[in-house]
Amino acid sequence: MAVKNVKVPNTEGFWDANASTYSMSNMTHAHEDSELIPIFETLDTMGQVYGMACIGPADGMREPISLLEHLHTKLPRELILNDISSEMLREARKNIVNTGWDKKISIITTVHNPIANVENLVSSIPCRNTTFCIGVYSADNMMDALKLYSENTDRLGCNFKLRTVIYNEKDHALEQIDEFEFNICEYMSVMDKISLLRITPNFYAFGVVTDKDFVSHYFDDKMLNSVLATIFKTHTVKTIKNVNNDKRYITNILKSNTTYGNNYVVTTLNNVLGNIKLNEQLLSLEKINMFFS
Repeated sequence: MAVKNVKVPNTEGFWDANASTYSMSNMTHAHEDSELIPIFETLDTMGQVYGMACIGPADGMREPISLLEHLHTKLPRELILNDISSEMLREARKNIVNTGWDKKISIITTVHNPIANVENLVSSIPCRNTTFCIGVYSADNMMDALKLYSENTDRLGCNFKLRTVIYNEKDHALEQIDEFEFNICEYMSVMDKISLLRITPNFYAFGVVTDKDFVSHYFDDKMLNSVLATIFKTHTVKTIKNVNNDKRYITNILKSNTTYGNNYVVTTLNNVLGNIKLNEQLLSLEKINMFFS
């Protein structure tokens, strides 16, 4: 039975409050980040990149800045940044200016709004051949994630709800079928329950919501691959995990089935999809596809 009367978390407020310390936190700062390895490898196979859009760039230090550093001589002339948090966008713009990238890219556009709520987003690059890079957290890393959260209660809170989400292929819908509450300091007590829920038929993700409005999801790689293939019909989805034996990330590279057009890169990495409220996830993916394919 689906859970009803779910409190809607203030995700924008959470990320606004954490914007200025994002890269300094052990929870959000990426150390030797294996997720970016397949992204860099994908960029290396491309010629000139004419445009880039980063959905959920946070403070900008990871993407776009690390991606621009890697591109080096193949810099895009257009950069679009979209984030739910106005404070994150402010930090990203500041960091881009402080590192001098604003002088090297002709057009930089920032869009503050959940991508699901954006009505129109027009790129200046015509005839795009778009590669989408979508990185999320793996459900197989759930217990390690909870341990990390137990070390960050000042930021996240102590009261956690863990939800089980399935994908209803027939209706192309995400359905929450289970929820339980616990104190994150006692996370080891829910290990057996999580293991049982992980094998739920049509399992899509675990969802976490805290008393401080933090939202995150942890995905099944095969089910997410299926969902992405359903939405991005003109692309081939390659799902990559366990890079350098790091089980935290699932990275999806979506390449266009045609070679025609100007190279364009769209990223939504570091579990940005997982930090979106459940009822906005499919629509967000559909909007990203509609705006940039």
